[in-house]
Amino acid sequence: MLTAAEIAAIRADDTSDTTRLAHAARLRSEGDPRGEFIEVQCALARLDPWSSHPERARWERRERELLAAHGGTFRAPLGLRRSECVFRRGFVDLVALTAERVLEVADAWERGAPIQDLMLLGQDPASLADALSHPAMRHLRSLTIHGGGHDLSRDVSEMLLEHASSLVRLRSLSLTQMDLRSDWVKRLAAGGPFTALERLTLDRCDLAAEDVQALVSSPMGARLRSLTLDNNPFGDDGVRAIAAADGLTQLEALSLTDVKMTSEGVRALAASPGLASLRHLDLSLNKFGPEGAQALAQATPRSRLEELKLWYCGIRSEGLRALASAPQFASLRRLDLGNNAIDAEGVRAVAAERSFAQLRHLGLNGNSLGSAGGKALAEATQLEHLRVLELGGTQLGSEGTRAIVSAPTFAALTRLNLACNAVGPDGVRALARASHLARLEQLILRLNALGPEGAQALAGARHLARLTELDLTDNELHDEGARALLAATQLASLQKLGLQHNQLSEESAQALASATHLTELSTLELAQNDLGDEGVRLLAEAPHLAGLVVLDLSRTRFGDDGVRALAAASHLTHLALLSLAENGLDRAQYDALASASQFADTTILE
Repeated sequence: MLTAAEIAAIRADDTSDTTRLAHAARLRSEGDPRGEFIEVQCALARLDPWSSHPERARWERRERELLAAHGGTFRAPLGLRRSECVFRRGFVDLVALTAERVLEVADAWERGAPIQDLMLLGQDPASLADALSHPAMRHLRSLTIHGGGHDLSRDVSEMLLEHASSLVRLRSLSLTQMDLRSDWVKRLAAGGPFTALERLTLDRCDLAAEDVQALVSSPMGARLRSLTLDNNPFGDDGVRAIAAADGLTQLEALSLTDVKMTSEGVRALAASPGLASLRHLDLSLNKFGPEGAQALAQATPRSRLEELKLWYCGIRSEGLRALASAPQFASLRRLDLGNNAIDAEGVRAVAAERSFAQLRHLGLNGNSLGSAGGKALAEATQLEHLRVLELGGTQLGSEGTRAIVSAPTFAALTRLNLACNAVGPDGVRALARASHLARLEQLILRLNALGPEGAQALAGARHLARLTELDLTDNELHDEGARALLAATQLASLQKLGLQHNQLSEESAQALASATHLTELSTLELAQNDLGDEGVRLLAEAPHLAGLVVLDLSRTRFGDDGVRALAAASHLTHLALLSLAENGLDRAQYDALASASQFADTTILE
């Protein structure tokens, strides 16, 4: 265990891992598992998110094992529940608490953990005032408050400014659904209260264009590296204020989703010389159409832009064609174009250009690509660096799916989303033959009418040994398909398995109980299957499922015997969420589960 002075030293050296790793080495020499945990989390934190580091999977597995075995011990001195905190780089770093809970545990956390990120839940003004004035607040670098959108949020916002002197190190402030008055925004923008702020989020705060003008033209605006103003109706006038601001030279991330922007607003942003440092831009949910995409394509080249999100913008294939031919997007690593009425012609434009050759993430969910679009995408050989490909609801059919999964271009994929595409048994058989997809870690196949044949084909796909997530929701697998799938020992790395609404019975529960290779499972979703009391009992008594964190048994038709089996499952100590909705359980049955010691820290959804 570290002393308060050692924790203070770690907090002071937060920008590097040097102090943490020095303490980790000492703890390891003393046989304290916390030492290894610090080393593993620091190693993971240093990884490039797009890298395929050979040790990543091993480190992630070891992280889960250490947290499962010792997380309670790590949290105990802080008085924190599992659902209230997140570990980063070996220590609790983020907490999500009501103001009342802050007052209960803040003394302990100030001494025992370098916590710097607080999400405040609830809005009791008296408790909030005391929480914000607590000495532990002076260590915070990030604060998030959800206002709830009612009149009380005005009191909360005023209180925040009144206690700003306690938040001297704050770098990030996020306010959501707050009723902010213009005079409050101007006082915030003046920069006096929060002189170190670098990241600001004001989401659903009913901001007007004049509020935006006050923010971006202020001393605070000149320091910002990230600005999120989502879901505010300030329209093109507010967007033009951002574009005209000459002090946003440090801004690297700008999010303006659903701000009533038209193509005129996009044109102003695209022409702005003051936004040359942007790396991340999100303009989703603004219906600016192809004209807006064309304006972006004609922008002054910004070689630093790495991420562009344009969900639900109505750009259509015409707009995608303009983006694909624009050389300024050559550095993009992530492009999200979901639900934009893009068809096969738009995909052909991508295949014909080299602008997106550095993409690691391509999102095309909800576009009508069809089998022709799937074939065109398969021919886009410049997309060889893709790690994530989102094609949910794109009407590929089995033919388009076969083209995608058979293309060696996509050999580097770690995530493939083919949900809602009528893939069918033929499409999944092609996937099962695609041995070049051996790097896949996440495979989303929900709503594809795979049937037992499709499940059997997946069961024979030996190259899918790296899968950590498999979603087969609503695929008419039946017990026959589930038995074949759950017997596939190459799926031993699965952490998340979705089998909702698949006409499964207690036979499938027996197959799960016998699948002793599935020791890594942390999320198991079985809703809307007729498991019954016997099926729930089989699952509750399966020792290899002891690592479950999320278990969904909604609408699985069990009663007293199933409740007794769950209450007796003393090994399910890691469950954070147990969903039991729509099973007809009564108050006494829920109380019996809530009183079981292993569920003391579990949220039970009724």
